[in-house]
Amino acid sequence: MKRFLPILLAALAVTGCIDQKAWIQKFAPKDDDQFARQFLDSVRESRYDDAKRMLDPAVTAQAGARD
Repeated sequence: MKRFLPILLAALAVTGCIDQKAWIQKFAPKDDDQFARQFLDSVRESRYDDAKRMLDPAVTAQAGARD
């Protein structure tokens, strides 16, 4: 247990230093990142019709969404 605590503290310190936005931009395609941000902004701003139009029709049908 005494060996585990320093490793855990070091892992937490390193995790806190990672720039999550830069990490995501490094691995996610730019178009996908932009689409996701636009979709989330629409939902946050209660523009549900805009967000619904962005969904794949198959996903909307499977979820049972109504017009």
